[in-house]
Amino acid sequence: MIDATAAYREAVTAVTRRTKLRIVVDISDPDMVFTGVAASDQAAVSVPGQLADRVFDLKRYATLERNRWLLDGSFAIFQDDHSAGGDEIGGVGETLGGDGGEYSSPAWFELQFSNVSVLQVCAVWFSGDEADGRPVDFTVEVRQGGTAFYSQSFTDNREDHVTLTGFTVYNPDAIRVTVTKWSVPHRRFRLAEIIPGAYERWDDSKVTDCSVDMTADPSCVTLPYGTAALTIDNTDRMFEPRNKNGIFQSLQERQSVELYIGVLTGGDYEYKSLGRFYQFNGGWRTSDNGMTIRWSLVDILGLLADREFIPPEVLPSTVEGWVQAVLSMLGPNFTGLYTIDSAFSGTALTADREAVTGIKCGDLVRYICMACGAWPRAEAATGRLAVEPLWEQGNRMDLDNMEVYPTIQANEDVAQIVFTLADEEGTQYVVSGNSMAASKSVSVNNPFISTTAQALTAAKNIVTHYGGNVYRTSGRGDPTTEIGDVVTLELDESSATTGRVLSQTFSYSRQVLAGCAADLVQADGTLTYTDREAITEDSTWTVPDGVTRIRVILVGGGDGGGKGTDGSWSMAGEDGADGSGGAVWWGLVNVTPGTTFAVTIGQGGASNGGQGTATHFGQYTSAAGYVYTPSYTDITEGNAYGRTGVQAPLANTGDGGKGGVGGVQGIEREKTWKDDKGFVHTKTVIDQRPGPGGSGAAGASGCVVIYYDKP
Repeated sequence: MIDATAAYREAVTAVTRRTKLRIVVDISDPDMVFTGVAASDQAAVSVPGQLADRVFDLKRYATLERNRWLLDGSFAIFQDDHSAGGDEIGGVGETLGGDGGEYSSPAWFELQFSNVSVLQVCAVWFSGDEADGRPVDFTVEVRQGGTAFYSQSFTDNREDHVTLTGFTVYNPDAIRVTVTKWSVPHRRFRLAEIIPGAYERWDDSKVTDCSVDMTADPSCVTLPYGTAALTIDNTDRMFEPRNKNGIFQSLQERQSVELYIGVLTGGDYEYKSLGRFYQFNGGWRTSDNGMTIRWSLVDILGLLADREFIPPEVLPSTVEGWVQAVLSMLGPNFTGLYTIDSAFSGTALTADREAVTGIKCGDLVRYICMACGAWPRAEAATGRLAVEPLWEQGNRMDLDNMEVYPTIQANEDVAQIVFTLADEEGTQYVVSGNSMAASKSVSVNNPFISTTAQALTAAKNIVTHYGGNVYRTSGRGDPTTEIGDVVTLELDESSATTGRVLSQTFSYSRQVLAGCAADLVQADGTLTYTDREAITEDSTWTVPDGVTRIRVILVGGGDGGGKGTDGSWSMAGEDGADGSGGAVWWGLVNVTPGTTFAVTIGQGGASNGGQGTATHFGQYTSAAGYVYTPSYTDITEGNAYGRTGVQAPLANTGDGGKGGVGGVQGIEREKTWKDDKGFVHTKTVIDQRPGPGGSGAAGASGCVVIYYDKP
């Protein structure tokens, strides 16, 4: 679940909402290496390394330049070690301009780089802050070996950035920006970015249609990946395949495109990322004589899927080492584009060189994750390859945010999982699946799995994703929901179910985000346990023979919804506060057969704000747990516990009650009329008296859920 403000979550699920699309396209050589920055002179506050970090909003700073020292809090004062503070400062010259903004000697910055075979477009970004000013007269040079092979001069400039096209320079190694006049007198030259390429920010006026398709397979049996398709208005011929010096010729595989959906919150749009996608070979086509162009893009897993892995001279020995080695196949600038959960990064992982030679990078990624118990995905917020465990949290989806009622169908079954172990004999090891009647078997030839114990661990993770049900929804789209989330699906005013999002699409067309489908899988996770019990009344529970470990879920009683306030003649009453769901504690508990646990079930709070009580199981209590938002999701059974603000809470779910509706406002008016004798009469007519506030719903009682761990 992607972080978002409460205002964004409310706006994106509102019945009436306004959305916007933002696309950020980086058309630069993906293998380019930045080697340094040179300058005519630099101020002490300058951070030249930031000229290549793709951050454009510079920090306001206070200096002794004329009219720059304002004690109104809008100008920052730099610390002695400002370069380590993280503020975006950019390149700042030392020389001050004169009364007309002219520099006595031209001031320049030069970005230096390598590994660029040809350059046909570049961009320069200045500060967008009017207090900083911007260059009026300046020149941009594309250089190689100290010689300018292309230059363009600008006069009377008023823009905060410029893009240069229509040239071709082979093997460039520097771009120099030289300024002779600044827009504000007595100012230093300040520069945000120098880009050997194009960095474009597009909105709905440029991109007419956008669709994103995200899929995942936590079992690691397959490697699905995310794709995106953009239809771009090309009437300005910005991308013209027949122009050999045009920007279109600079399109290369592995260049990134970032997609964002904005939702109007208050007076401005707040944006959330749908992901970072990349160009790949043959991923474009034109139509209408080039008036539109359609790009097909893939995420970082898609880039890896069919690329061949070439083992390094020294094979890695940990999960993190293998992930770095795989990403290095995309080039040096991709090696660090990953996040690994700390529980897995240092896990030992070894394989035979012959077994990983010639293997596809995509297969290697899923084998790494299968062997350590993680799963791979492309992070929506950063685009990085993420290796991490599954989680049990997510958003809530109700019928107001679905276009049709969800359909349900059976999830796929598997009869058996056949491992070919990475031992000297290539031993085959067969583990039963979830249904012997199934027609499908899964074959696993993982170079990191060499023992039956490792195979059993992997098999347990695989089998939990087969069987059960699939809920297919068609909704209005929520960019804060991501692949892997466990979503609480509200089916009516009382009941709900849960499922893990393993595929979803976002469709944006003509300024509307709609028609966004998702598959929520309720895999038959009970196969990893021998039995399940739900206790709903005060009682005792005795550990059965042969059981030494259990998984316990303790759900406390939910709070009652608050009473709505009464309406008055001047205003309607306010709705009562929703009752919080009961706290939930869960954990794995080692037990001894024959041991008896006393069970006390927490009771729901009475209507109008009553508080629920805790559930106890021996020494364990729900009070030690948490109130989960939007609910605690038991993905094994597809149940949701401890929801907040439920209209008609179900018994033994720990749901909190919905707050009562505020009373209606009273409506009265003056009625005036003349009688037969011409006298005017006035009286007050009451159309509606102020209404009393409605009662909140009572909270639901809790429960204890016990799973026996399967040997």
